[in-house]
Amino acid sequence: LARSYVELEENDKASNAIKKGLSYEPENIELIELAVWNASRLNKIDDEISNLELLLTIDKSISNFKRLSDVYRRERKYNDQVRIIKKWLKTFPDDSNANAELKLVYNKLGKDEFAIDKERCEKNPDNFDYCFTYANSLANSAKYNEALKELNKMMKRYPSNAKLIKKTAEVYLD
Repeated sequence: LARSYVELEENDKASNAIKKGLSYEPENIELIELAVWNASRLNKIDDEISNLELLLTIDKSISNFKRLSDVYRRERKYNDQVRIIKKWLKTFPDDSNANAELKLVYNKLGKDEFAIDKERCEKNPDNFDYCFTYANSLANSAKYNEALKELNKMMKRYPSNAKLIKKTAEVYLD
């Protein structure tokens, strides 16, 4: 019904049909998707966000987290974007896209983006990749002493890791 109203360019009736449908079936994913599409089409940002938030409560997929994060970024609502990305990382802790998005938002907010990598490393000290990424980021930003501290901690855990040995040597040279 809503799509028919859209074809007839009766946007208010289309929106009302969607709202009525959601009042009967508030957890119908297809109907919520239609509401998101309609709000986006009409440039009703608050409705789009609230419908995406509703969708995320029902379907916690990576694509839905990304969609909501993108809307918040587009609207420059960075604090809300941080909140969603943190939920995204809690649900999918190994998602590198979420981590990259969080770094971008921290950069926009003027926050230290190293805090993200540091937090991931501290929460998962046995995860080589998280800690190596943190140490590598520090080294790339010419924070050599801090990078060496992290690399030396890692050397105790992984004394024969060639990648780690090479990076440690490079940082000492730098």
